[in-house]
Order: sequence, then structure tokens, then C-alpha cells
Amino acid sequence: MRCTGRPGRPLVVEMELYFSCLIRKRLLFLSAPHTDALCPTVDSSLTVCFRPVMTRQCALRDVEGEPPLESFPIKRPEAFLPKWLTLDFRRGAWSGEFSF
Repeated sequence: MRCTGRPGRPLVVEMELYFSCLIRKRLLFLSAPHTDALCPTVDSSLTVCFRPVMTRQCALRDVEGEPPLESFPIKRPEAFLPKWLTLDFRRGAWSGEFSF
């Protein structure tokens, strides 16, 4: 199966590790990678990125919609890189998961 999000463009998969009051991991399918994400090249049809982020404040009840995010500077990013990623295309949509 060819892994394209749009004709002529690679599928961009971002593994987000979210630091706030709690830690959350989320898999996003994007049209382009964030500029601050770590994106090793897989091949011409797939780009996989890792992006650690944090919220600017912990009181999420005071935030309407998505909380504003900023990059989370990690001293040793290799210690936080996910060990595996699975992708699946079902019913016309991409899904997947990753873990450490």
C-alpha cells in the first residue's frame, strides 16, 4: 500500500509526547511536519516525526479549545524516542499507535 496523504506528497505522521500536569501521547496525521519536530527520513512516501511539547499553563480548565503548546526542550531526546509505531488504513482513514 502506498502511504500518501495527498497525491505527490508523503504521509506525515507525528508522534507527539505532551508534558503538562499529566503526560499524554498522541499520533497526528498532518499535511506538513512542525518545524521543531525531529523527522528522520523513512522514504519518499512516509515522513515520521517525534515532537515533545508542553502547555504554557497547567490549569487546562481556563483554556478554551486546544491549549497553546510550545516545544519542550529535552536534553537527551534519544531517551524519549518511541521504540515502535504501527499504522493502519481502515475505512478511508489512517490510524495507529506508538509506545516506548
